[in-house]
Amino acid sequence: MLGTRPCEREPDVLAAAAGERMPAEIEAHVAGCDRCRDALTVAGFMRRMADTSAARANLPDPGTLWWKAQIVRRWEAERRSAAPVESMERVELLAAIVAIVLGAFWGLPAIWRSLTGAAAVDTDTVARVALTFDPAQLATYIGVALAVIAAGTFYLVHRTLFSDY
Repeated sequence: MLGTRPCEREPDVLAAAAGERMPAEIEAHVAGCDRCRDALTVAGFMRRMADTSAARANLPDPGTLWWKAQIVRRWEAERRSAAPVESMERVELLAAIVAIVLGAFWGLPAIWRSLTGAAAVDTDTVARVALTFDPAQLATYIGVALAVIAAGTFYLVHRTLFSDY
């Protein structure tokens, strides 16, 4: 009630509210005075807020609090240690996809040419393919295929081992 004049009985009301029992004349005044009624309500609220008795506190055992804090600390440490593994899973998947695309880009045309050239019945064509065959190119194709297989295997093994994270 801002802007109203203070009641001269308000200190008496607050003093009576602090005691065990409020006198009848104070109760009669509070019934008719809005300012004192508000002051009494605020005083009761503040008294309840200040009540820190053991029954209201109801705190658990300190040993239990310490044990729970240790569990939370361990869980947080596990989460932080698993974070790089979780981010690497995305990188591994991306690397496997890139390796497959590059392997297909480099390997499929050469394999197609080898298959179509070797399928010819003409012995001159077979001889030409055999003479123009480059062992380094074959080694490159085999290396790319092995890299793709290794990346896929690594991804699948890693995914299986760390599927809980």
